[in-house]
Amino acid sequence: MKTEQNFLIMRQFLMFLIFTGMLLGCGDKGDPTPPKPAKVAVKSIKLDKTEITKVVGETEQLTATVLPSNATNKAVTWSSSDDAVATVDENGKVTAKKVGTAKVTVTTKDGNKTATCSVTGKTKQNGNYQKS
Repeated sequence: MKTEQNFLIMRQFLMFLIFTGMLLGCGDKGDPTPPKPAKVAVKSIKLDKTEITKVVGETEQLTATVLPSNATNKAVTWSSSDDAVATVDENGKVTAKKVGTAKVTVTTKDGNKTATCSVTGKTKQNGNYQKS
């Protein structure tokens, strides 16, 4: 009788091991492509300068920093409040066009976060900046 009980216990244990092995081995083996990383949203943007003064015709490069540094979409657009006074290209290069003041704005495509820089165009006479 003891042998029969041992046999039944052993049989139940083996069935448990087989069933457990089947459960553990039956994971999703479909698409082997790893999951896409989670999107990291833009929280803010900053410029390396908030004010610049340039003689008409001169240029200045502005540098934008999107935060956090691991944001998924760091794309930005640049604009000027008055293209007659100062223009800005798609890379942040500002050109003073005439005497006056304009505001250059950089805007993130993700979240529409903004940063601005005041640009003043001046003329230069005798080594001194003049408003004309």
